[in-house]
Amino acid sequence: MSKAPGLTFEQRKACLRKLLHIGATHLGWDDDHYRYILSTVTKDPKRNSSTQLTLQELDLVLDIMKRAGFTPVARKAGSRKRATYPQARKIRSLWLTLRDQGALRDPSEEALTAWVKGEFKVDQLDWLSPAQADQAIERLKKWIDRLEKQP
Repeated sequence: MSKAPGLTFEQRKACLRKLLHIGATHLGWDDDHYRYILSTVTKDPKRNSSTQLTLQELDLVLDIMKRAGFTPVARKAGSRKRATYPQARKIRSLWLTLRDQGALRDPSEEALTAWVKGEFKVDQLDWLSPAQADQAIERLKKWIDRLEKQP
């Protein structure tokens, strides 16, 4: 990442910071653990934000994430695969139930992604942590229940 062609130094750092946040989510790290890892790399408990790290330190954190099982995947825009883990399938199923009940103006995958982003501040369904995915399922179930109780 630190040698990405065509990017300025600051753009490389910004891309790497985003990648680290994605990695932390995929690994199920909570904020405290993520910040602990950052401060361990910097050897300074006060430098526990990715914005405070050098490019080399960001690369070290990415290496730690890779050793923990995170595999970054480069994708072209629009080529993102659908999340297929069980909770994502359940979320999609509930979304389609809402479609069948006429509750959605737009039942597309893009609309589901927009709903996830609005509710959980993540850009993709597969970036939800397991706890967030459970919350999404519960919110969708409550939405369906409200519709079914309407006269």
